[in-house]
Amino acid sequence: MKTAPRRDRTHYQILGIAPSASPAEIKKAYRRQVKTYHPDICADPNAAEITGQINVAYDVLSDCSKRLAYDYEIAKPRPAAAQESRPASPWIYCQICGSVNSTLRVAGFYSVVGVLFGMSRSVQGGVLCSECRSRVAFRQNMITAICGWWGIPAFFFAWHALLRNLTGGVQPRKANEELRQALKQQDMYFRSNDPSPQKIRGAYAMRGAIPALLSVGAMTLLCTWGSGSDSPDVARTTTATQHQTRVSTEAVALQRESFTLESEKSALDKEVSRLSNQEAALDSLDGVIERLRSSYEYNAPTGAEVDEFNELVTRRNSSLEELMAAATALDRRSSAFNMGVAAFNEKLTKAKQRAGLQ
Repeated sequence: MKTAPRRDRTHYQILGIAPSASPAEIKKAYRRQVKTYHPDICADPNAAEITGQINVAYDVLSDCSKRLAYDYEIAKPRPAAAQESRPASPWIYCQICGSVNSTLRVAGFYSVVGVLFGMSRSVQGGVLCSECRSRVAFRQNMITAICGWWGIPAFFFAWHALLRNLTGGVQPRKANEELRQALKQQDMYFRSNDPSPQKIRGAYAMRGAIPALLSVGAMTLLCTWGSGSDSPDVARTTTATQHQTRVSTEAVALQRESFTLESEKSALDKEVSRLSNQEAALDSLDGVIERLRSSYEYNAPTGAEVDEFNELVTRRNSSLEELMAAATALDRRSSAFNMGVAAFNEKLTKAKQRAGLQ
């Protein structure tokens, strides 16, 4: 039977797998498709072209960096509305939390699970903000730190995964260049939804060092286990183990504190958004009052119109007082938050020094 090659299919459809397929499933599907469509086996006149498509698909999906860039390409966010009109909402956002800010990147992070002579290695990522990148890196590092040492080949890949994750993971250059251009286009339509100062936004970036602390602890413990049977210096081994325990405990405490700061940051953002809406409503009410005042200069108002005008002015003054009180409270919360971020920065710097990261 003649099979016409379809050029509109994705690499996943060509191999007959889901976009979430593991590297082992990709390799298995590739071998199955090659056995089916290889020109030496298949009598289909288009077998050579189909096999070429299969080879290209496997070449892209079997490489972590190429696969991540390809996933971004096929799911590249675009404005829902036509380019001639203003889009109704931002079309580029974090694929995990949905936030829209300048920290968005196409990134992926490794995890390794070893079992005796076998292992499983995967990459998780997408278009992520700095907060979600640190979350994914932390989770992938923890999986690797706990499960990556129980196999001979996995031992070496676990080191590579941890070190790669600590340096930002896989970030395809071409995909990120396209993403930055798209973000510039989006910024022409929308103002960033992160109105807080740089110090507040810095809380997200700080959290990226916490997986590093835990990974250093895991590496130190691994080195201790590896050298314990050969070294007669038991005291030195005990000291290294205690140091690793302190580093890991401190990292977990910093992790909890970072979650608290992020929750407060989210609450501040919601309060800023609420006050912005209230300010916009107040501006609209001011416009109505001004139009009525201008019309009354030419036409004398009736008694009912005067009562309605006075009611609008009273409501406007009440709304203004509420807005000012809420803005003052927000300033106090922001100051307290900035002090908390500064204290967290100091703790994190000291922890990194003790862990040997600085």
